[in-house]
Amino acid sequence: MTDRPKQELTKEIDGELHLSTAAVLLIMGDAMHDPDASAESRRRARVLVTELLAVARKHGFTQSDILLTLLDGGERSPRMADIAREAFRNVPHGEISEAIERAQRNRTD
Repeated sequence: MTDRPKQELTKEIDGELHLSTAAVLLIMGDAMHDPDASAESRRRARVLVTELLAVARKHGFTQSDILLTLLDGGERSPRMADIAREAFRNVPHGEISEAIERAQRNRTD
């Protein structure tokens, strides 16, 4: 990882909470294994994680397998958050939006 300043997972703008893509990935990682969520909700969370990690790989992120393993294992640590931040450091916002749209099209309802 680089020595650049860490991107915050969340920030408040004009009184509204905004989530970084890394935060969304971590939340969806939790949702993939939420015992209170429906099977379809868990599947949708995994689809979004898969799409986001694919776009990160496209832009040179090489630790997607490690990050997915950590998400699958339920790990929650500062190290994991750092890896998630690094995943999207070089990804243009437009491509993140496209990944989210692809995940939305992959719905069964």
